[in-house]
Amino acid sequence: MKDVSPQYRDKCQQQVFAEVTAQNSILAKLKQRYVRSHLSNDKLYDSLSIKDIEIHPLGIEAFYKLVVKMQIVLSMPEQLLISQEDPPDEGESATDEPRMYFIANGRFDVFVKKNHIVAAGNGSDKSSKDKGVCSLSEGDHFGEIGLIYGCRRTASVQSTNYGTLAMLTRSNFLELQKSFESIVESFKNQISLYEDEVKLF
Repeated sequence: MKDVSPQYRDKCQQQVFAEVTAQNSILAKLKQRYVRSHLSNDKLYDSLSIKDIEIHPLGIEAFYKLVVKMQIVLSMPEQLLISQEDPPDEGESATDEPRMYFIANGRFDVFVKKNHIVAAGNGSDKSSKDKGVCSLSEGDHFGEIGLIYGCRRTASVQSTNYGTLAMLTRSNFLELQKSFESIVESFKNQISLYEDEVKLF
């Protein structure tokens, strides 16, 4: 997006971030909690619909607190964004720290190597080749395990087509704790639901 005018680039970024924070269930709940914690009483919050929260001054404030820490990433077809067993910062010299991604649009396949098969649907299946576990799309995120726990990547993620993502580095993720105290707990709670046959974190 370097060749795009700053004004148009800003509009594109805001649109991407708006989609990400609305579609991702954890980010949407963080915004809702932010609004509730800053309102004078719960009755006022209870009177707001989800759409009201999005356009409420506090909802907009929460949105900007989230997105100011994000960067846009454009993916090419078959681009490998994360490779299993790599250190969390491997291949990420631009930031030299772990990152996670939120999908605005596109489709991304998750693969695991043999003996690291994640139970999906009808149970686990081991093979000598990389195994496709699931596909991710709008509203999903990935990379949070390596970012939070500092462990090696537990799966590989590859784009199937062109995609647009919002990227968050570990330092910016931790900075968000100042405004969103439950952010780490929220992602850890979701991680605990993953049916990973061999947990390495």
